[in-house]
Amino acid sequence: MVVEGTETMERNYWKQRSSTLGRRRFIRGAAVAGGGLAAAALVGCGGDDEDGPTNGATATQGGATGTAAAGETQAASGSAKSGGTFRARFEGDPPGFDIGRAASVRAQTTSLNYSWLTSLKFGPGVGYRESTIVADAAEALPEQPDGETYIFKLRPGIKFWNVDPVNGREVVAEDVAETTRYIADSYTNDWRGFSSVETPDDYTIIIKTDGPYAPLMNNLSGQYGVLLAPRELVGTEQLANRPVGTGPYIFDTYEEGSRIVQKRNPDYWNTAQAPYLDEIQFLTIPEVGSAIAAFRAGDLDWLTGHTCHDAEQVAQEMPEAVVIETPGTSGWYGMDQRTEMFADLRVRQAVALGYNRERDTNAVFCGRSDIPGLIPSDEAIHPTDYPDADKWLSRNVEEARKLMTAAGYADGFDTNLQWTPHYGQDYQTQMEGMVGDMREIGINVTLESHEYGQWIESVYRPPYNFSGLHGGATGRFYPDPDGYVAYWLHPDGIANHSQVNDPQMTELIERQVTQTNPDERWETLHEIQLREFENMYYVWRNTGILNTFVQPYVRDFNPHASYNRRELLPVWLDI
Repeated sequence: MVVEGTETMERNYWKQRSSTLGRRRFIRGAAVAGGGLAAAALVGCGGDDEDGPTNGATATQGGATGTAAAGETQAASGSAKSGGTFRARFEGDPPGFDIGRAASVRAQTTSLNYSWLTSLKFGPGVGYRESTIVADAAEALPEQPDGETYIFKLRPGIKFWNVDPVNGREVVAEDVAETTRYIADSYTNDWRGFSSVETPDDYTIIIKTDGPYAPLMNNLSGQYGVLLAPRELVGTEQLANRPVGTGPYIFDTYEEGSRIVQKRNPDYWNTAQAPYLDEIQFLTIPEVGSAIAAFRAGDLDWLTGHTCHDAEQVAQEMPEAVVIETPGTSGWYGMDQRTEMFADLRVRQAVALGYNRERDTNAVFCGRSDIPGLIPSDEAIHPTDYPDADKWLSRNVEEARKLMTAAGYADGFDTNLQWTPHYGQDYQTQMEGMVGDMREIGINVTLESHEYGQWIESVYRPPYNFSGLHGGATGRFYPDPDGYVAYWLHPDGIANHSQVNDPQMTELIERQVTQTNPDERWETLHEIQLREFENMYYVWRNTGILNTFVQPYVRDFNPHASYNRRELLPVWLDI
């Protein structure tokens, strides 16, 4: 099947530009790192592009002094070549492959196995956090006769892989409808405005909402959106153990603790966007030192999860490697308000004042960091612009102890800090540093480690089987701002680690999803930001620039913040 004109069928359904390195407010510590990669990185923090989506990523060749948009730096003369194997790193195994499972590693893996009804746009020139929507398995973006109805036309002739039990049969509307129902039931936060899905014929899908619902198209097209799965397998253990789809790569093998192998689909329906790589391997490499050694030896093509100090060393030892910079997204400390201690605002404020941001900036992020906060978007209020930001974003142990005393904890208290080794060395260093930070204000913290599967199953996600502090992840991306506020601040949120149950906050969250005017919606989102900060529901950690590497023969690789790995489709190897 030849698909033409796909690039014209796109739309920014939500005004959410990608954050650029130049727009973020980097905090520099007293001990700013010296030359090498750090010096090259400073060159990449140039001006803003106010007129449209910006790359949000820069690339250099090793320790070079110039930068260019990621993808341009890696472009080579001549035509793209087919063939070869691309190897990327996973720090741990995915907790299964169920499309209804909210886990970033699962989404990264299965995103190559399925087609979407509509998808985010990926590839060279697309901004790191850009949320432009394009038609994928749908012929075009939906007709919208009113504010509650979305009519999609499925492309005829799309076929599932030639495997049991579908054996290459054609995809029809009822496959999409059954998947939509399952996704809506699995991700109730993202789909709380969903009402019904109808299929008047084999190629028409009508999705209806309860009323105006601003996030629908972004969420439908994102990592937890509507993909094409066989209706007879949706929700079954078979599909949770082995994906079956229509996507550009066929799920080949999974060796626990070793690798996931995806092989190019020779019958992929979208010939205009057919992948170049014969095979993609996700290698399970828990230790960053082992990953760096594999990259140096040429056994890994995309290096991630290392520290900024590691990045300096890799750039010096491998000047031919391509360094790609992208803006970080902040982690957080949740404070379980089911406990008497953290239900007290004064204790939460004490935690904020006790957190040593300068230590993280210098020790973890080589002297450069930012606080993206609740909503990492250019349209959001930056945390440094909050009222009294200087007071609450600066360390003050003496004031923190006064707040502890006023709350009745002059002698302090004991608690736990939940974390998982899956998130890498920088994250672990921050967790260990927080133990010392809290000890200075009278909170005796014990680290409680969780294997990633257990973490996702019951600590990071409901039923939140923990008490005390929660060390949130190091990165997150949602195609619509609702994900950031509803997940973390709604009583039914799937990342509500502080157990926020604030009726006024809930009303604001429910209001913004009905506001289809972007300016009006951002006013409400700003109110949410300010209320969250005023009540100190979370302490948002500092984060640094993410420096990742690819081998010099990798072409047209432009990373995206999404958990979707479809940015690998245009990638080819110049070898």
